[in-house]
Amino acid sequence: MLEKLLRSFASAAMMMAVALPSTAVGGFEYAISGSVISADFVANFAELSAHPTIAGFPVNSLTLFGPGDTPALDLTAAFFGTGDLLDGPPPIIDQGLTETDVFSVPIPPSFFPVLAGGEVGVSFLATDTVDGLFAIDYIGLHIVTTSGVIDADIGGHDGFGIGLPEGVPLSVPLTSLGPTGTGFDEPISSKAHENHIIPAPATVWLVIAGLGGLAALRARLRRAAPASLLALMLAALAVSAPPARALVQELSVEDMAQQASWILEGRVDEMYSAASADGSQIYTFITFQVINSQLKGSSLPNPLVLRVLGGQVGSDAMLIPEGPTFELGARMVLFIGPNPQSPFPIVGLGQGAFILTFDSALGEDRADNGEGLSLRRSELIQRINDELGP
Repeated sequence: MLEKLLRSFASAAMMMAVALPSTAVGGFEYAISGSVISADFVANFAELSAHPTIAGFPVNSLTLFGPGDTPALDLTAAFFGTGDLLDGPPPIIDQGLTETDVFSVPIPPSFFPVLAGGEVGVSFLATDTVDGLFAIDYIGLHIVTTSGVIDADIGGHDGFGIGLPEGVPLSVPLTSLGPTGTGFDEPISSKAHENHIIPAPATVWLVIAGLGGLAALRARLRRAAPASLLALMLAALAVSAPPARALVQELSVEDMAQQASWILEGRVDEMYSAASADGSQIYTFITFQVINSQLKGSSLPNPLVLRVLGGQVGSDAMLIPEGPTFELGARMVLFIGPNPQSPFPIVGLGQGAFILTFDSALGEDRADNGEGLSLRRSELIQRINDELGP
């Protein structure tokens, strides 16, 4: 019964965070005098790489808003950029290992009347789209008025909890920070701050993310009280949402051939799942041996090890509906995007992973991606070659 509910719940493709009770923090509140001269939104991150979208679905965003019907100020493009993980340029925020820095974006004068009120709401979503792990020291407003400077922060402004000066690289591994249970000063994969409610890391958490048809369901079943888990599920299911398929951009073989940086045919020789160092994510590691041909792309290590978000470790599971399906020993054709080490390496989520099985009626292999596209292997290879040309 519980497993059936989980699977039904995971099939909804929406962006939602459901959190257990945690320390609630409001928007930005501050005392202000004088006229506003300039203002910036600022945030101090460590090891964050943040594409604003994955397959067209927003996973990093920033909006400020005032009271009542005051028009909201969307700063997403200015702060995070416009590049998509699957086919866009590198993101504006693209930090390396141990790197920390303060990022800022100017707030236009049209929003100054809201700033002058001393209270600003914020809708903030930050997600690491490369290795799934980062930290936030604080998010804040830096306001210059005719009377002085105001810094209104959420998160403590304490150098990631270790007193690290701004811009100085971490001297310890990111995973050695925290946990704090707030989403600040600790290793996290994603953080949503919606004015007065923070879905912080907790014993049970559920995140339903469209991601162009991607839904990630994380349920720590071993530790969760069934009643609490069921209550969270029912609360989320009460929200109307379109079917998952409605948000998926269906790709043709030709689309995937153009979007892929590599197209490989081979066999799954090994696969296993493991949790990230902080236990917040589960990844499945696939050892893929190229055995027939490399249909597109420069040379890659052979075998190639892919790390795909999702899997099961004991009673902890992360389910990725619409994600790729791998089977040990399976022969496959893979369409791989620009970053084979991304948690989402396959083009079109599950659409670019074809399992080959012999069809006696056809007298040859059939290629099936599990997402509604099934055709002869020979036809698949021919369409790829026709699209890419000589």
